[in-house]
Amino acid sequence: SQLNIDYFKRLDRVIDYLDQKGIVSHLMIYVWNKRVNWPDANSIDDNRYFDYVAKRYQAFPNLVWDISKEALGYGHTDVDYISDRIQRLRELDRFQRLITVHDYSYCARFTDKVDFISVQLWRSELHSVMRQVREKIPGKPILNIEHGGYAA
Repeated sequence: SQLNIDYFKRLDRVIDYLDQKGIVSHLMIYVWNKRVNWPDANSIDDNRYFDYVAKRYQAFPNLVWDISKEALGYGHTDVDYISDRIQRLRELDRFQRLITVHDYSYCARFTDKVDFISVQLWRSELHSVMRQVREKIPGKPILNIEHGGYAA
């Protein structure tokens, strides 16, 4: 029920440093698979956290929003919740930063809700799969935001 302001002050410095180096920050508002004790979806505490992050970080010029890593995994939320969060963020963000969701199945089903398609590909045939996605979803930017190349 209480936000860790020192954490956010440090994150401010990190995002600002990235901006100074010409690097875009891909900010995942939620990360369901990291054992965080998240408040119940749509609760007062959940909305407080979400609104705080949106209001605090929207003015950074080097920011891309991502509603959640593993958005539909881990049983924390559903499609309606993610769609509602996107709408809430669009209403809060006065700078209209780009929005995506770290869940290809969501992005592919709801292309009108996201600004670009996020793909998480853990196979070696990255080029051919990305071409298939481009053919399936023409006219929408596509970004492979996670690859298993770093996994052993």
